[in-house]
Amino acid sequence: MTGMPLRPVAHVDAPVTREAMTTETLDHYYFRVADADGGTDEYDYFTTMTLEDGQWKADQEMTWQSTFPKVSAMEQKGEIWSKEDYINGKDISLPTDQSTHDNLLKSDVLYMTPTGVTAEGLDDENNIKVNLKHLFAKLKVVVNVTGVPFNPIKSLVIGGTKTTATFTPETGVLGEATNEATITACQDGTTNNYECILLPQDVAANTLTVNVTLSDGTTKGYTYPKELELKSNYQYTLSLTMQANMTMTPGDVTMEEGWSDGVVDGEMEEGAEIIDNTYYVKTA
Repeated sequence: MTGMPLRPVAHVDAPVTREAMTTETLDHYYFRVADADGGTDEYDYFTTMTLEDGQWKADQEMTWQSTFPKVSAMEQKGEIWSKEDYINGKDISLPTDQSTHDNLLKSDVLYMTPTGVTAEGLDDENNIKVNLKHLFAKLKVVVNVTGVPFNPIKSLVIGGTKTTATFTPETGVLGEATNEATITACQDGTTNNYECILLPQDVAANTLTVNVTLSDGTTKGYTYPKELELKSNYQYTLSLTMQANMTMTPGDVTMEEGWSDGVVDGEMEEGAEIIDNTYYVKTA
């Protein structure tokens, strides 16, 4: 295949999540091609792949050489990455207001770690398969309201997590998170489901907080009592129950890989992992 054009095609793994970038909505991404062993200069490409008429097209010519390359890819909505940024890294920061469709999309980063290409890894048309995953974690908060004919929650914010880190796509290294800030979560229409995207990080005990503002202007606050490890490409679901007198009962925190929506009322898909089966609630 030496001298033939390189043809990558993209797929977003486990894309079933509200408002996120999916295989169907992805229209461009950054694509990096380098030598698998780092010992030669045969491969050195960095390009933007754009979807045109159902085909992925590169903004520069890329051809097969005499060996198989190492490839990686990423996409961050609304952000421009240069080749220097990709190789040396730069800071990425989550929006603290994720309450809208656009801001939630801008919080998402898709990424494929550097992967050595093999003949077995090509598809039937010899295309390089680019399998993008979510670089960050997602927290989904479900507040089950009982005894009230409407959803009394006007907004929900997450506190205790950090929102900035240095990311180097060339090596796949995401630095330690810094800059603690509160994040306003996105409501799912008129329901009482809320979600936000968080940086992977270790959250200390009694640090992660959830605060809701009710329709009468009062607030309720909740603190997770134990340590929590937030990992890339994982969704965390917190279920709480709000009763008619606005008191809260304990819920569950569950985790599953790939941002799918298989957790309902604390029930987990087979293979999901329990982070902690008790969530203690207290008033503000």
